[in-house]
Amino acid sequence: MTAFIIVLILSMAAGCGIGGGGLLVVYMTLALSFEQNAAQATNLLLFIVSAVSSAVVQMKDKALPQMKVILFCSLAAFPGALLGTFLRGYFSERGLRVFFGYVLVFAGAGVILRLIRQKLNGAEK
Repeated sequence: MTAFIIVLILSMAAGCGIGGGGLLVVYMTLALSFEQNAAQATNLLLFIVSAVSSAVVQMKDKALPQMKVILFCSLAAFPGALLGTFLRGYFSERGLRVFFGYVLVFAGAGVILRLIRQKLNGAEK
């Protein structure tokens, strides 16, 4: 039951565009003892469900997707995902966890730096 509630909360975060998927992988590996590959594969399939349901609700709220952006980014996303999946096979379990950890740290640092810049720019006005 606890796992259900945590997945529900993280899916709500993902639906808001917060990126709950990264947190879900961390939860699955640390709390549920999933192997990194299994956690990432599970997250990808859950992401499909979360993304489609969120997009449908947002479109009902008149938040129409930018199709040109989607098409343009898909040109890079499709081969990038295939290449990433191929390269994943060269990482050990530990190497994959370390790499994933670095990605989370850099993403978090980027958010913090952006907030600091916004505060500094706001203070100048």
